[in-house]
Amino acid sequence: MEREEIEAVIIQSVMECVSKDGWVNLAELGTRLRMAGIQYGKLSDFLSQYEDLLEMKIDDKVIPPAIYARLIRDY
Repeated sequence: MEREEIEAVIIQSVMECVSKDGWVNLAELGTRLRMAGIQYGKLSDFLSQYEDLLEMKIDDKVIPPAIYARLIRDY
């Protein structure tokens, strides 16, 4: 897949599983990306290539820590 196609899949996947506060758990996002045929190693490393689309945060108050992402702008 080309970058533009991957970006479109990321945007659609986030919009399909986003919570009311605008954040999506990376575990759920990763499942959707794999279902769409996107292959990656470590998801957070893969998504860091798309900093223009997503911002991420870590909730270290839970064990193991949970990572969340949200779209930077509305699509």
